[in-house]
Amino acid sequence: MTPSSRGPKTPFSARFSPETLAHLRERADRVDSPQGTLAERYVEEGIRMDEHPMIYFRNASAGRRP
Repeated sequence: MTPSSRGPKTPFSARFSPETLAHLRERADRVDSPQGTLAERYVEEGIRMDEHPMIYFRNASAGRRP
């Protein structure tokens, strides 16, 4: 299940370094995705990789897959 398919969103505030935000902006532009959507994907995938160290995410024909 992708983050965007989970229904209504709940606001969340975080502070990032200017360098991290610039990197996120550049990456979002490169993959043509909203920054918030991309940040949510990175957080969700990072949590899942912490919980299961052998999981890596890859793009596939059906979307991002572990």
